[in-house]
Amino acid sequence: EGLSHCREHFIYVCTSFKSPNILLNVSRRPDSALNLFEEKTTTMKKIFTVLAAVMIMSVGAFAQADVEFEKSVHDFGRMKQHGDASTEFKFTNTGSEPLIISNAKGSCGCTVPEWPREPIAPGQSNIIKVKYDSKRVGPINKSVTITSNAENSPTKMIRIKGHIEQAPKADESAMPVKEPTMAPSAN
Repeated sequence: EGLSHCREHFIYVCTSFKSPNILLNVSRRPDSALNLFEEKTTTMKKIFTVLAAVMIMSVGAFAQADVEFEKSVHDFGRMKQHGDASTEFKFTNTGSEPLIISNAKGSCGCTVPEWPREPIAPGQSNIIKVKYDSKRVGPINKSVTITSNAENSPTKMIRIKGHIEQAPKADESAMPVKEPTMAPSAN
């Protein structure tokens, strides 16, 4: 009875798609037609599953955060010791989901970044401030590693460079000199 029901359903499906070759096989060998029906059904299920997976992944691929920086390197050039060695790196979320910067870490303790803690909406811009301790003399070549949910660059490195020159020493001749006075001293 089960085979007869499947055969009737298979014949109905085949006539719906106007497939006379399959009907001919059904009338001659019902078992082979049922096997063909089962094979076609299994194949269609596989195709449907693959298509559904591709559609789900493609929807996920379009919903993402992306980050673009206006510059990735700032050159301070030559500057004096104790000068203002701070700069800003402007960036934009070019994706379709909010951008979340989870961390920004300087390559050493002398390089301190400040970053926005709130999510950056798609199309919006913000800045990361980087301050270098300019009391150190010599070349600067430091980096800040930024970690975010950006699909195009989940870990992004920005850099600062330049050269700190020693501040001029105070001219001792310009220092005020205490003149001796004739006032009695308290001993």
